[in-house]
Amino acid sequence: MYSVETDVAPLSSAALCLTSSNVPVAEGISKAQRDGPLAAVWPVSWPDVSSPERPTLVVWAEGIDENSLRELAGCEIDVYNSQAPNLLSVRLYISLRSSTLEIRVDEWELATPLCPDSDGVFRVILISGEIVAAGTHSMDEAEAVDFVSVLQAHGISSGANYRPFRSHTQSEIDAAADKVDEPDARVITCCGARIHAET
Repeated sequence: MYSVETDVAPLSSAALCLTSSNVPVAEGISKAQRDGPLAAVWPVSWPDVSSPERPTLVVWAEGIDENSLRELAGCEIDVYNSQAPNLLSVRLYISLRSSTLEIRVDEWELATPLCPDSDGVFRVILISGEIVAAGTHSMDEAEAVDFVSVLQAHGISSGANYRPFRSHTQSEIDAAADKVDEPDARVITCCGARIHAET
């Protein structure tokens, strides 16, 4: 059964969760502060050095309070496609959605896809300011297979695989040409950070 265990800690003590040699923590955080919300998937040991490295989604997003971080880290991951208003693109998002906020990451921009390991486990680490919230997501075998299948199914019709003319006529595309996304303050969209695995 899908379950999530969460923990919150000050960034200064986050060395215990970001122990992988593949995780340039300082570089990632400084880049996030310069460029806005970022996300990446790394193998990370959590919560102690003896635990195995697990696939880990690391997200830097400023301005989120500790309670919201904890709630988001404890949410089940959602996977969905979102079509641009102009009909020319479809993005595949993996999302953490609380009652008041959503953090979504474009799966196509991640250098490594987020998939459970052979034990059906992956982790999510959210960093905002000096606070780190972490969630360990555990799935049984059927849930892990379903999660990967849903990612693949959505991937087939999004990103580089999306062809607008398969679903829409030229007149529909022309009519939507000037439409743009309306910003939503409750949604934080993260860019993929390709700043890992250079060892």
